[in-house]
Amino acid sequence: MTRVIRLLCPFAASVLMAAAASAQTSDPAMDTLRTAYEQAWKKADAKALAALYTEDAVTVNAAGVVSRGRAAIEKGIGETLAGDAKGTTLSITPGALQVIAPDVAVGDGTYTLTGGTGTATGKGRYLNTVVKRGASWAIAASAAFVPMSPQTGTKPPAGKTQD
Repeated sequence: MTRVIRLLCPFAASVLMAAAASAQTSDPAMDTLRTAYEQAWKKADAKALAALYTEDAVTVNAAGVVSRGRAAIEKGIGETLAGDAKGTTLSITPGALQVIAPDVAVGDGTYTLTGGTGTATGKGRYLNTVVKRGASWAIAASAAFVPMSPQTGTKPPAGKTQD
């Protein structure tokens, strides 16, 4: 299951970024990106999902696997949606959004993956960059992770605090 969550993270994270920007701006194009991603995920349409990325987009999943370019991203999404994530639902909770320039934004947040016929369920975090091309936003970079569980009985070094 952890492997599947690690594979899903960059793709889920992209959805999350779109939702974060949508929640914190009034740009209808950002809403369009989020809605398109959610609908394509629900339909398990890897081609439509990959089309929401820039041609030279980069994703890094929680396992550290890097996908470069739309074709590689489509392949990874397709394998994920046909495998353990088949039939899943993606719930997005936007976090902070920082607009870097009128056509660039960076955001973070969380996601929850539920349901489906496979074994993929879980929660994760993301950090994404989206860029505006013409009237539309596209996902340029996506990094995601599944937070590690704290180890039982561990204490921070003397003088340090644990958040």
